[in-house]
Amino acid sequence: MKKLFLAVSFAFWTLFLLTPSSAFAASADIGYVQLNMAFSACPEIPGIQKELAALRDQLQQQFDTQSADLDEAERTQLQQKLSQQLAERDNELMIPVREKVRKAVAAAAKEKGIQTVVEAGAVLFGGVDLTADVVAKVKE
Repeated sequence: MKKLFLAVSFAFWTLFLLTPSSAFAASADIGYVQLNMAFSACPEIPGIQKELAALRDQLQQQFDTQSADLDEAERTQLQQKLSQQLAERDNELMIPVREKVRKAVAAAAKEKGIQTVVEAGAVLFGGVDLTADVVAKVKE
């Protein structure tokens, strides 16, 4: 067991020492974005939230009216159907916003010479924070 550990350690350090330093410098090519902030900054979001709240109220009224004479299984089925309608509308409304944020991320990354961008929560150490640049671009 000790020999295996020594062999693995030797292989790791050999690989580490033989790897060009440029491979480690590549971490500067990684950026990150706090997507929740980028989405919150989109001017379309309040209108989308308002429309979804109105639809949610309408669907709740529809459920209250239609479910009065239904058994539990039918109520569950109706609730799932109405929830699906709400989710589908949410998805429809968010498609252009997601595309706008994606384009803002790509533009900010290109301006900073960043090759890879990840969600900020995935970063433990290093990288370039592009959040402010992306927020500025989605507000345009």
